[in-house]
Amino acid sequence: MSIPIHDEARFRRTQISRQDFTQAAVFVAAARKYSLDSIEYEALIIAAIIHYARPFSNNEKGKAPPSDPKVAPELMEFDDEQLKLHEHILALRNKAVAHAEYTNYPIDVSADGTSGGLEVTSYRWTVATERLDPFGFKCLADEMANRCALGVYEDIELRR
Repeated sequence: MSIPIHDEARFRRTQISRQDFTQAAVFVAAARKYSLDSIEYEALIIAAIIHYARPFSNNEKGKAPPSDPKVAPELMEFDDEQLKLHEHILALRNKAVAHAEYTNYPIDVSADGTSGGLEVTSYRWTVATERLDPFGFKCLADEMANRCALGVYEDIELRR
């Protein structure tokens, strides 16, 4: 039996987004079991950042995509604290995780006075340097998953 859905493309994107937010929360919860400077913590937080950010980037292309490209804007009504964290997570995804901008990965080359060669100094961005609040991150991901669950339900109810 098929459930009537008001807007199938929106329904699909909302459901996909719900799964991404839920997975982000799972990764953050798992990361909290490790120390901030561990590779496990970094890998899990990077995975959480990726999953959290996906619903906000263009995902679908073409003339008649099967789902909307982004999560519905009305699901993104944040208070000031949530908005600050949300924007920080998206900036991390765009500038440090998915892309390696010089600001986060600076390299300097200078003459080595002792050997006459070159000395290269560099900095590698890490999750630990961000001081990202894992509790706040998990709460935000859970909140977005809940909003998506309600959005999916409302889409179905509109057709009944």
